[in-house]
Amino acid sequence: MAGLRLLAVGSSAGGNLRALSEDPVTTDTQTPVTESRPPQRRAGIDPRRIRRWVVRLTLVGLIVTVLLFSWWFGVLRVPVGMDGLSDILPPSVCLIDKRESSVLVGSAVFVDLPAGGTVLSRVVELSPDGQMRLENDNPDSVQPDSNELGLLPLDSLRGVVLVVFAGQGPPGELVRDK
Repeated sequence: MAGLRLLAVGSSAGGNLRALSEDPVTTDTQTPVTESRPPQRRAGIDPRRIRRWVVRLTLVGLIVTVLLFSWWFGVLRVPVGMDGLSDILPPSVCLIDKRESSVLVGSAVFVDLPAGGTVLSRVVELSPDGQMRLENDNPDSVQPDSNELGLLPLDSLRGVVLVVFAGQGPPGELVRDK
């Protein structure tokens, strides 16, 4: 039986096997099979497989992080004429936190007004029923605050200012070193 070879009949790998003599005659539909052992796997951990999974998990983590950050945070520009806070002047750009849970007394906030529009003001009081009282630092400001509007709901919060990137000069003007 040592000199006997197996032959796969048909073009598919799962075809019938037939025993042949020492010198098989093959046709187009018959392919000689030299070994019937399954492929050998290396013992231990394959670093290529681990690398693929690490890359996949990193990409998924990156996508989830970007989605969460875009949902929780944003960027707003302080428009010309918004003069409620003396330390955040136009045309500054502000990184904001959109979550209501981040509001604290003393926070600078962007709030949507019931009549339309947005104001930048400071929170001076938070009530337990989800209302906030706002005041402008600038007493000469034309922006309304809680002295005119009363308490505003936390639902009207547009964002809590986290970081301010101060603008220089009027909007649209390029500032150059001389």
